[in-house]
Amino acid sequence: MKKLLLFSFLWAAIINSSFSQETINLKEAFLEAEYYILYDDYKEALPIYLRLLNNGMDNAYINYRIGECYLQIPGQKHKSITHLETAITDISASFKEGSFKETHSPKRAIFLLGNAYQINNDLDKAISTYNKFKESLDVNDVYNIDYVDQQIIACENAKELMKHPTRIKETNLGEIINDGFSNIRPIVSGNEKVIVYTTKLKFYDAVFYSEKAGDQWDTPTNLTPIIKSDGEYYTSSLSYDGNKMILFRDDRFSGDIYYSKFENGSWQLPVKFNKNINSKSWETHGVISNDGKTLYFASDRAEGFGGLDIYKSEFDEETNDWGLAINLGPEINTPYNEDMPMLSEDGNTMWFSSQGHYNMGGFDIFYTKKINENQWSNPVNIGYPINTTDDNLFFYPIKNGTYAYLSKYTQDGYGSEDIIRCEIFGPEHPFIVNVKGTITLLDNQTDFVKGDFTIEIIDSLESKIVDEIYPEEEKGTFSIALKPGMYRFNFNSIDYKPKSTVLFIPQDYPREELALNVQLSPLSVTSGEYISVKSIFFNFDDFKLTREAKIELERLYNLMVKYPSLYIEVIGHTDAIGSSQYNYNLSLKRARSAIDYLISNGIDPKRFVAKGAGKSQPAAININKDGSDNVEGRKFNRRVEIKILKSEEKLIIDNDLNIPENLKEQNLSYTILLLRQEEKLPPDYFDEYDELQNYEIKEYQDGLYIYTLPMFKQKSDLIEILNTLLDLGFNEAEIISSYDLQNILNENESIVLFEEPIGPVSYTVQLKATKSPVDLNAFKPLTGVKEIKCIDGFYRYIFGIYKSRNAADKELRKVIEKGFSDALIIDMTKLK
Repeated sequence: MKKLLLFSFLWAAIINSSFSQETINLKEAFLEAEYYILYDDYKEALPIYLRLLNNGMDNAYINYRIGECYLQIPGQKHKSITHLETAITDISASFKEGSFKETHSPKRAIFLLGNAYQINNDLDKAISTYNKFKESLDVNDVYNIDYVDQQIIACENAKELMKHPTRIKETNLGEIINDGFSNIRPIVSGNEKVIVYTTKLKFYDAVFYSEKAGDQWDTPTNLTPIIKSDGEYYTSSLSYDGNKMILFRDDRFSGDIYYSKFENGSWQLPVKFNKNINSKSWETHGVISNDGKTLYFASDRAEGFGGLDIYKSEFDEETNDWGLAINLGPEINTPYNEDMPMLSEDGNTMWFSSQGHYNMGGFDIFYTKKINENQWSNPVNIGYPINTTDDNLFFYPIKNGTYAYLSKYTQDGYGSEDIIRCEIFGPEHPFIVNVKGTITLLDNQTDFVKGDFTIEIIDSLESKIVDEIYPEEEKGTFSIALKPGMYRFNFNSIDYKPKSTVLFIPQDYPREELALNVQLSPLSVTSGEYISVKSIFFNFDDFKLTREAKIELERLYNLMVKYPSLYIEVIGHTDAIGSSQYNYNLSLKRARSAIDYLISNGIDPKRFVAKGAGKSQPAAININKDGSDNVEGRKFNRRVEIKILKSEEKLIIDNDLNIPENLKEQNLSYTILLLRQEEKLPPDYFDEYDELQNYEIKEYQDGLYIYTLPMFKQKSDLIEILNTLLDLGFNEAEIISSYDLQNILNENESIVLFEEPIGPVSYTVQLKATKSPVDLNAFKPLTGVKEIKCIDGFYRYIFGIYKSRNAADKELRKVIEKGFSDALIIDMTKLK
């Protein structure tokens, strides 16, 4: 019994001893983590707090610290939310920071939670949480109340700024510069051949330097031992020639700015700016204008408007030193912090970071224009996504701000923060799209002799020629760089029908390239047969052939048996439901289904090419104006169409879709076509008509000049206006839809293949071939147009009879110039 009691006593002693030892270990770990927090080393503190959490210290204080740490680590900030949500459930007014016995959290946890929501773009929750924090503040804590109000306003600003993002293109500098650490504060020479930056290594912060050899950066040099730094210097700015840099030095209890020169192949020891610049307060950043006469810097000295303010100092040539500091004033500086001023090459634009102004969260980047030596314009937010709801402090502009270097965390980056080169697009530096394409000649010719083919590009909105280019002689390819806008491409050739197509590049076009491929038909068709092929339709999300589809394919089969040299392209299409990739695959399956059916009937597989267009070429509307589904319209888009690739026979194939008018276009609007003529009207032509003074007359060019009224939503709104115009003498005025206007501006051509005629023949110019008769007035201003009904059921409208093809060619060009772009030459003996 005594042995048992003795054993129990010893076991209890061991247990108590182990608990005491564990308590000691936890306390030591806690104090170590608090030490790291004191020096803002959140990355080192975090794993210690997590270990404490997992060893029984799951309380509000530890969750508060973990959330605080996550908020300071790029790429991890979203993890702060759950810990801070736990922390605010146990807040104490008597909170004691740094106490191992403290289990509560301070009310600051509420603010940090609001900040976490804001950074993660949960803006409504952020606003609600900020309001809760504001209610916890004493009424005399005016500064913090105002700052929280500023953050609430910033959340509202963020909602608006994110609706209208600034267009940018980001390029990571790559693994030579970036590594697994945070690479920050890049400063670059004007020619972008020199870069200096700060890297937050494990045990100290280092300054690195690299030069560019060709297109590649050399292995960076660690300047820390060269400039005698213990990790307290940080890059601020670099002269245009790359030979002088400004550094910020963090002495823990004060901050000063220094400069270092590159002399005799090495960077010299940093020299501290004089007492006019460096004070007993914090100076955090400096930049010198390119002429060397003005220094702009940030300081929190007592005479400022808030925290850090931006000041300037002029270089005094008599004393050979910098003069008194002058505050840039309340136009630039706010009651909060302004920091990191940067200058354009000409010194007339300044970028800086601010917690004030029209801000979307934390520090944002702003720019301002110099009005005179003592005045700057109202700062403008540079916009999202350069600015985010998090802090955006360092922005290093080059080439007057069309490019900039900055650091940021990206999921596909190399480490915590990478250095990025950012191209910024705007009115002065528009986004450029490389329009690339290929001209295909439908008589299978491959020679594009320079001079025989030209491509004229016209700015449709400004009615001016942008450029005239030539296709590659052997490939028929072409390319041209264009900014967003609307353009008309006129493809002209000596031996092929001219073709015009309208290309619209929207401001938000997401890619750097845009494809524009065209087919040109020969000028003359000497003989041939006109064939109408009905498109083959499919059920939704299906590529199985219906009974109706097989009937149409039987007709195509008979055609291919009749013409054994006929090779065709079968193009599949889909409606708009589903992803682009899925619909592309489905459209290709539809094309293959049609081809497989014909192959199974004995047609050689070599006579087919299958192509998938996905949902990119709708023939009818997919959705209605109100956003609802248009089932009937989508039915016409689930189709396969046929195009001729090659044939020794002379054929013209027309795909007959027969789409109802009401399904041809989405969001139809209406206008009145006033005039369509060869000559451009003088600018004041319509000024004499008082009835037109309230309307902006639109001018388009498609070979002819077209003049219309603006677009109206309702066709009925134009009835009275049309009658007024008819009374004014605009006898050809008519109401047309936006769909009709687009067709006029971008007419499609039939596919034509031909051979030279043999023996004496006569020729005519065919204007149109239709299934139903057409009013001859449609061919004005031509006179003498004749209608011929042929045995194939088509009505053909011809103009003139000529003994030679050369004579017919000359007349054809005149006809095309009058707006009849579908005109072609045919052999009179084939009109039966």
